[in-house]
Amino acid sequence: FFVDTIMSAQQKPPRFPPREIHINDVAGTAKRNHDAKYTDNSVSTTKYTLISFLPKNLFEQFRRVANFYFLCIAVIQLAPGISPVSPITSFFPLVFVLAITAIKEALEDFRRYQADKNLNNTPTTVVENGVCVIKPWKDVAVGDILQLKSNDFLPADMVLLYADNPGGMAYIETSNLDGETNLKIKQALPTTQSGFTTPLACSQRKGVVYCQGPTLDLYNFEGKLADDRKQEFALGKDQMILRGCAIRNTPTAYGIVVYTGHETKLMQNAGAAPSKRTTLEKHLNRQILLMFLFQAVCCIFSAVASGLFASNIVSNSWYLSISNNYAVVGVLAYFTFLILYNIMIPISLYVSMEIVKLAQVLFLGQDLEMYYSENDTPAKARTSNLNEELGQVEYIFSDKTGTLTRNVMEFMKCTVGGISYGRGITEIEAANAAREGKHLEVSVAKTKGYNFEDPAFLHNLRSGHPTAQLIREFLICLSVNHAVIPEPDPKNPGQVVYQAASPDENALVLAAKYLGFEFVSRTPTTVTIRVDNQHEETYEILNLLEFTSKRKRSSVIVRTPRGELKLYCKGADNVIKERLDYSLTSRDILDKTMAHLEVFAGQGLRTLVLAAANLDPRFYEGWAEEFRRASMSIGGKREHEIEAVSEKIEQRLVLLGATAIEDKLQHGVPQAIEKLEEANIKVWMLTGDKQETAINIGYACNLIDNSFTQIKVNAEAEEVTREILSKKCNELRGVTMDSAKLALIIDGFTLGFVFDPEIDQSDAEAGRTTLTSMLMEIAEKCRAVICCRMSPKQKALVVQTVKKSRTPSPITLSIGDGANDVPMIQKAHIGVGISGEEGLQAVRAADFAIAQFRFLERLLLVHGRISYKRIAKLVLYSFYKNMTFALTLFWFAIFCGWSGQTLFDSWAISLFNVIFTGIPIVVLSIFDTDVSPDSALKHPKLYIHGQKGREFNQPIYWLWIARGVYHSVVCFFVPFLAWGIADIMPQGYSLSVFSFGLTVLYCVVFTVTLTIMYEQKSWNWINVIGLLSVYVLLFGFTLIYSLIYAVSADMYYVAEHIMTSGTFWMCIMLSSGICHLPPFVISYLSRNYAPEAYHIVQEVEHGLSNYNMYVSTATLLQHCCNHC
Repeated sequence: FFVDTIMSAQQKPPRFPPREIHINDVAGTAKRNHDAKYTDNSVSTTKYTLISFLPKNLFEQFRRVANFYFLCIAVIQLAPGISPVSPITSFFPLVFVLAITAIKEALEDFRRYQADKNLNNTPTTVVENGVCVIKPWKDVAVGDILQLKSNDFLPADMVLLYADNPGGMAYIETSNLDGETNLKIKQALPTTQSGFTTPLACSQRKGVVYCQGPTLDLYNFEGKLADDRKQEFALGKDQMILRGCAIRNTPTAYGIVVYTGHETKLMQNAGAAPSKRTTLEKHLNRQILLMFLFQAVCCIFSAVASGLFASNIVSNSWYLSISNNYAVVGVLAYFTFLILYNIMIPISLYVSMEIVKLAQVLFLGQDLEMYYSENDTPAKARTSNLNEELGQVEYIFSDKTGTLTRNVMEFMKCTVGGISYGRGITEIEAANAAREGKHLEVSVAKTKGYNFEDPAFLHNLRSGHPTAQLIREFLICLSVNHAVIPEPDPKNPGQVVYQAASPDENALVLAAKYLGFEFVSRTPTTVTIRVDNQHEETYEILNLLEFTSKRKRSSVIVRTPRGELKLYCKGADNVIKERLDYSLTSRDILDKTMAHLEVFAGQGLRTLVLAAANLDPRFYEGWAEEFRRASMSIGGKREHEIEAVSEKIEQRLVLLGATAIEDKLQHGVPQAIEKLEEANIKVWMLTGDKQETAINIGYACNLIDNSFTQIKVNAEAEEVTREILSKKCNELRGVTMDSAKLALIIDGFTLGFVFDPEIDQSDAEAGRTTLTSMLMEIAEKCRAVICCRMSPKQKALVVQTVKKSRTPSPITLSIGDGANDVPMIQKAHIGVGISGEEGLQAVRAADFAIAQFRFLERLLLVHGRISYKRIAKLVLYSFYKNMTFALTLFWFAIFCGWSGQTLFDSWAISLFNVIFTGIPIVVLSIFDTDVSPDSALKHPKLYIHGQKGREFNQPIYWLWIARGVYHSVVCFFVPFLAWGIADIMPQGYSLSVFSFGLTVLYCVVFTVTLTIMYEQKSWNWINVIGLLSVYVLLFGFTLIYSLIYAVSADMYYVAEHIMTSGTFWMCIMLSSGICHLPPFVISYLSRNYAPEAYHIVQEVEHGLSNYNMYVSTATLLQHCCNHC
């Protein structure tokens, strides 16, 4: 326990001091970069070394309780006079299990070693003394200047000094970091762009790069450059290019290395994801501890009995050489029986589980029903540890954009000057009309990303309409305020295609283009647009205030062709609204715009508000200096300082208008949600969009419908939040989820009060019900929950709150597609990433990856359900068969004076788990299925069985143990009584203890193998081979083994003699029949008079249903599930 606690403790990332890196300093006399002793650029992702492999691997394996236990047993067996059997009985299965796991670990680590070796020896070009030198990646050091060509990968994190493109722009691809294939711009500072143009120039320039120490943050960098004239320039993420990125469309680039090896951002982010353990695994550990306790009771009982027996016979049985110290006899007997009964713990269980889970993962990845052909993406399990958890999910937390929707944006509508434009019909509009019995035809985009149609817009722009100037400014804002990259279109020479970090920006820039304001080109300091396909206008970019999830807006400050200073801003409506100058913005236009936004949200459209401001040159000059100082801040506060400075200039805005973009639903989402809800899974939508948009998406995807009563919780203060929640709790007292169809709708601002730790602490101190408790009391009675206007942190808090809402914790699953979904994906029991349009950040943080939301239905209802059933059966059967085998030794001890005499040969004990009975259960756990995948999807209520833990729980576990006890009694006493009647074998051979033991062994193996047949729900040739292997191995081993006198004199010819006796075969048949007749009768009665849900489906599948007492299969399934 303590080892696990220490090993699993989450390590805080190391803190590094700021760096001072001297350009071309290594060639001088001081060599300050070298003296700083930065880490080298060699990386290793291996877990072991040649020296550490054995001790570290053994340490890892002995952290498992069962492995450590068997090690202790094996050590005890080495003590003379204690063990009744050879140490091989413990050492062989232990070594077998350790060896299999060690070989697997070694092969995996060797592949990592080879990959590391190849990577470390990858050649790159370093500039030294004006000459380009080829070096392996591992020899690159901090302060080196690298020369990179197009398509080269970066060996270390570097600051860009020069790029052979206009304006010093380098195009990079970051797919190795975040999965995004869209190109991004990095830009050299003008001072370095002019001074580092050739290898010779690179070696002649001097300067110092001051920057923060290595951090985990992939998206931020704080530094400054002091050149040889002592001038300082801010360095930020626009100059930082990370290890693993690829240079694209850039003939030559130079950069100085700032972080190397394991201190690069890529390597620091390559740590393991949070460790997750399944509920079944936690239960399993408890059962193992209980089995230890049960075993200890058996050992104590046997030891006491041994001492009492010795005390009764010692005076008359001097020839047994029994000690007069009965306490010592009892203590020694305890260890003897501990060795005998150690097979109660199935040591092969862990290896069997790993094999089964690996096979389940392979099947999942090869499921063609979960393969998305459009982008060639199969389903993928990034871990095999959570397979069975997929069969017990109660809550699904889903992002909206890119998860329920396609994240393929289309510009549909807009509002400018209080006039709404756009005639298209969205999917949500059509769905809303359908609920009212009307039919509307959904608009189809003729051009990807652009689905806008309204001649009035261009007419008002060109005809001198009073809003014409606003429309012009609106379009300039769209075409200037963005980070889109124009690239030549290889399919259409002379045309450009846009590379955007998000589909939203791409759609907005396309809209401006088709409405007459085409974004043509950009440099680090300018943006050029073509107006009405006639003349070009160039805007000088002075400052770019980037979008963050906290700011919820982006702004650009430009100098227009007419020399004016202007700020263009776009962002969320609530953020822009509070920054408007109401003396410059008409209240009538504002009210109309807000009304239009409500309409757009009701149509399921994503909205952005656009605004602008004219800047006073003198005010801007002072602000720009303040912004420059904030931009050169080092120490982790730069982002905060820039936000504070930006707040000062993003004021007194004039409203231009708003855009409305449609993100259509993915195919099959409504049907998938309907099936998941039918499976008793509660689906919560967590989104950053407006409430109206989220509600209408909820309607469109069948999360809610007109029959739902909506409970909206929107508050501006803590007391209002408390009042609303308290009132709703009182109103819903006595209401259950089955008695009413409720949907909870709450916004992020209100959740800010609910999740405020200070408010929670205050409530606890005052003895009040916490806001969190009240929220969960309401949510648990709702069939659907929609949380809108949420931050990524709030999404994770919602998941955490639900996990802690009761004991045991309900199984939660989070699904999303973007970086903002990573916190909730990692917080949930199971994280699922969508391989969508926003890169692979979510996929890389997830446990499972799928291409479309609809595949989640099959992932849970088919793969999750059957994986849970199979793993549960594997665990239960493993304990059962070992209990059956071990207790025959307990019954034998009664008749051998509790002496600790073994009934079986040492090799028989060693091979029972791994050879004689190990194969069939593994085959069953890989291939067995109770109903077909189609039936599992057709009848989602079958899933409820797993949610309620019906396959593995305390009562079920002890029923299997009781079954093992009963079977051990039969398998021992049937041969005992049979051989008591006829103790002489054919040909006059007398019965020995090992002859009797071999009979009992065969009875046990036949009985537990028949149990597998009984538990088998489907048959195929692999199952048959698995079962036949038992008999081949059993008979083959015992017959050959008993012929070799040198191996075991006790077993010499025992098998050959005993198998000629009819009593032997009668014992096998009689014991198997007695063991399996009761469960067969019980199964027959339960299947016909108290069927389980899967029984009904099996009958329907085979056309044998006789359950006429029920109206339909669905009714019967409901009846069965109600009794789960």
